Amino acid sequence: EYEQHLKQKQDQKELEKQLEEEQMRLRKERAEKEQADFEIWKNKIVVEEAGMEAQDQSQIRQRDENIINHLKENKVCVLDDVATVFKMKIEDLIEKIKELQDQGKLYGVIDDRGTFIFVTQQEMIKIATFVKQRGRVHIEEIVGESNRLVDLN
Repeated sequence: EYEQHLKQKQDQKELEKQLEEEQMRLRKERAEKEQADFEIWKNKIVVEEAGMEAQDQSQIRQRDENIINHLKENKVCVLDDVATVFKMKIEDLIEKIKELQDQGKLYGVIDDRGTFIFVTQQEMIKIATFVKQRGRVHIEEIVGESNRLVDLN
């Protein structure tokens, strides 16, 4: 009886081992099939555009005009607030402002605290004239004259 009992235990272990091997084989087959399916679908998926939602040129021009008008009307603007109004990242807004300045559509200064100060073209001309008339000037003199010439209201 003892030998029979040992034989049953050995058979049971053998069956458990076979069952475990069969489960491993099935898991491996399933993983291979899933990987093959993934590869098929991966090659069918194409990313056409990434990042911001695609906008047509008229929407971009309209947003640019809205930004320019907002900055002109408010004269002194905290860029975080402006970015929130236009649902933009602060970095993207600063880039947009620089782009508009390069295009000559916007004049102003961004200070080290993240504030944009709108300066009209006439005010810029007055500051340039001051520098040309005085010749060599210190930054403090330019700041003082700018404070006098630039209307912050």
